[in-house]
Amino acid sequence: MEEERLSKNNRIIKDLRKNIRKNNSNLFVVDDLSIIELILSEKINIRELFYCDELITKESTKEILRKIKSNCGQTYLVSKETFLSLATKENAPGILITLTDLEIDKDNIDISKYNRILVTDRIEIPGNLGTIYRTAAATGFDLVINVDPVTNISHTKCIHSSRGMIFKIPTISCSYDFAQKLFNGSEIEPFLGEPDEGENCFVKDFPKRLALVVGNERFGINELWYKNPHQKIFVPMHGTMNSLNVGVATSILMYQIAKNDFQ
Repeated sequence: MEEERLSKNNRIIKDLRKNIRKNNSNLFVVDDLSIIELILSEKINIRELFYCDELITKESTKEILRKIKSNCGQTYLVSKETFLSLATKENAPGILITLTDLEIDKDNIDISKYNRILVTDRIEIPGNLGTIYRTAAATGFDLVINVDPVTNISHTKCIHSSRGMIFKIPTISCSYDFAQKLFNGSEIEPFLGEPDEGENCFVKDFPKRLALVVGNERFGINELWYKNPHQKIFVPMHGTMNSLNVGVATSILMYQIAKNDFQ
């Protein structure tokens, strides 16, 4: 393990700050201790560690730092000012890590090995995507397929709102055509989450193996999904309300699909 001391104006720090600000790369930046502990428990390779001695006061945090150092290729020691310029959340703990290449190999994936698959179709808002991951983990979904993604799961807001579940659930990103090929000829039938068409999710009996497809916040599900075998389900609503936030609606649908697990 190598360790360097970096200044605020170092190129590495500037590039990292740019990545954090733009949130459009495949670099995952994490400075939430609970999520870092999850990453350690999952034995995920950590690319870089940035830490500030001045901010690390608790013995429990020092222990986390020791664990990271034993599982990290490159370590950087930075000043308090430099660390705070990188921090993605308030009350910075003094530890920040980066990771890459979290997705599984989509070219060799066998979806017959999965029981509950979540398909997100062009989700735009990272907070929505993170919320969906968080609920997917709580309801036993074991694969997420992000189709034609508009936002990256590496977005800071996605990481935070998922409470780290993006590091827990196997994930692939792909085009609609690629996703459809995965389902063609398989025993898994897509269930399309609709605003008000199909079957009421509260009375529907769901199979043990399925794929739930949810769509873009503004445009819904890509119309191409409707040209292949599928079923439609919806969340009923009172009054004149005709739609829910996609994170809320997807969470309701996932809990209905998993309801027998909790009875």
